[in-house]
Amino acid sequence: MKLNFFGKLGALFSFKAPVTAMELQSYVVSSLSTLRALVYLLMIVIFILAVSVLFISDRKPIVIRIDELGHVDTVKNYAFNHNVTEVEINAFSKEFLQYIVEINSLTIAKDLSHALNMMTSQFQESHMKQLKNSRYIQKIRKTGIKREFEIDKMKITAQTDEGYELDIRGILSTKPLHDMNATAEQAGLMGQLYLIKVPRREHSPRGLLVSNFRWREVPLDVIYAKEKNLPLKEQK
Repeated sequence: MKLNFFGKLGALFSFKAPVTAMELQSYVVSSLSTLRALVYLLMIVIFILAVSVLFISDRKPIVIRIDELGHVDTVKNYAFNHNVTEVEINAFSKEFLQYIVEINSLTIAKDLSHALNMMTSQFQESHMKQLKNSRYIQKIRKTGIKREFEIDKMKITAQTDEGYELDIRGILSTKPLHDMNATAEQAGLMGQLYLIKVPRREHSPRGLLVSNFRWREVPLDVIYAKEKNLPLKEQK
């Protein structure tokens, strides 16, 4: 009686010593046939896995970008969508400022991690060194504060083929975490944010990275005075 493939496979692994020469020959032939089938099956599986790996590695990740109306859009062929819009520049800058300037003693490490991922490798390295030398994270955790940043002005002041320079101005409001009803301590912030354009990839889907950020705290009256001195067309 002929055994099917699974019957042969079972017979192969449940060895029973042949009694006669004819049984031995039959067993050897059956075993070789089963092993040959297993080899073919294994080759097919390896081929399918290899094709799958090549397909996945060549597959472009879906990139999210923001259109002119502020709506989220997906870009599948991001290799042909390197152009960055002003809306994207503003959205990227606001997100970075949120992670780097705003402070929460409970989430400081996670927030800084997000900010570092938005930097160029050179700026990231220098900023991490500065954070380590100043023990910034440990100090912020001990203070138990929450600081928010209200943007008063964010304007592109220079633009080249390589990137953008933005003028940043706003108000910092700081409160203790244990008493959110306390009166916030306020100070002004003025700074320059430098962005470079990069290809849209998995780790830079917006096509932008921060190459430098210089800022300082200033008295509130400096912010308000500058706002009063702005030309009418630039006032909010």
